[in-house]
Amino acid sequence: MALFAQKRSESTERRREKVTVLVKKGMPLRDIVAELHRVGIKCSPSTVFADLEHLIGEGDIRIEISLAPERVREIEDQFESVSWQPLLDCLAEKTGGLLRDLWVGYSGSVERAQDGFGKWIPQFARNACPFLEKQMRRSACIGTFGGSTAAAMVNALPPVVAGSEPCSVEVVPLAGDPPKLSKHPATSVARGLSTKLTGSYATVPSLEGVPHAPKERTNLENRFPEWGALFYPDGSCRRPLDMVLTSAGCFTKWRVWGSGFGGVNLDAETLQKKAGVVGDIGLTLVPGALQSRDQERRYKDYSGHGTSLSLGALGDLAQRAARDSSIVGVCLVVLGGNKLVVTEALLSRCVNVLVIDSEMALALKRGFKC
Repeated sequence: MALFAQKRSESTERRREKVTVLVKKGMPLRDIVAELHRVGIKCSPSTVFADLEHLIGEGDIRIEISLAPERVREIEDQFESVSWQPLLDCLAEKTGGLLRDLWVGYSGSVERAQDGFGKWIPQFARNACPFLEKQMRRSACIGTFGGSTAAAMVNALPPVVAGSEPCSVEVVPLAGDPPKLSKHPATSVARGLSTKLTGSYATVPSLEGVPHAPKERTNLENRFPEWGALFYPDGSCRRPLDMVLTSAGCFTKWRVWGSGFGGVNLDAETLQKKAGVVGDIGLTLVPGALQSRDQERRYKDYSGHGTSLSLGALGDLAQRAARDSSIVGVCLVVLGGNKLVVTEALLSRCVNVLVIDSEMALALKRGFKC
């Protein structure tokens, strides 16, 4: 009887450790129960509620210091590997080995229905930070696109500690200035990342003032020397990139990618209907799987105006990373199941590392029939 009580006590303690880690991630009760079930811990909401009461009553909101960092990492690894390894195996097979690594985190599935993503992107970024930092610190040259998701990932990184040896890495922006609605251009994100990793952004090139989609792309390297110093005329990068950090967009209705191309404003509806575009990766247009010949022609015409790293160059880096495990390749960060179509299109072309929330993970599981 005493042995049974001891084992039960140990089981309760282990469960409470896991609850502690999930609370730290910002999860509400309902999602904590779901996560515990995913790793084989069957318990009711009332049991988890009692655990929370116990932790609070014992002063463990002190929660963050009640567990050793290595124990927190061990528990997080268990959730990630047990929950999503089958999905990684399936996606790796379906992409012919292109996708090598997957990280799935929490982004507020319950509350987001009311609050939107604004509140939860920083929370997701903090959760993903240890994984992303590990990828970055084994890279020698990192390219970044812009956007709120990429900016949040950079903001979540810890700064260089005074007296410590900074990371030796080059960071470059991979896109010109975005539409006015975006507050996070690639140059700003690159400067932030370089500061977090090296303590300075003095060596980061600037693409400020370079439009992301000029009406005339001829002689671009002379009109914008800073662009010509970073890119070849075909949109590939002159730097030896071994990692690209980017997010994906699904083209909401208000977004205009470009204007004045033969009198046509390239908003979401026009791009979808005329060119078969399903979204963008760092302002680089992404075509869907099924394009008519007319759509293919228009896609080449429209995307040829872009000044960001080309989709072909991203694909080349991804293929190189698939052959060489010493480099990270293309790291795509996506939140929310509404970006399923563009994520599916990118997985088959140019993604080596995928960082997503559980909502997107479940959408991919259904979409790829994993």
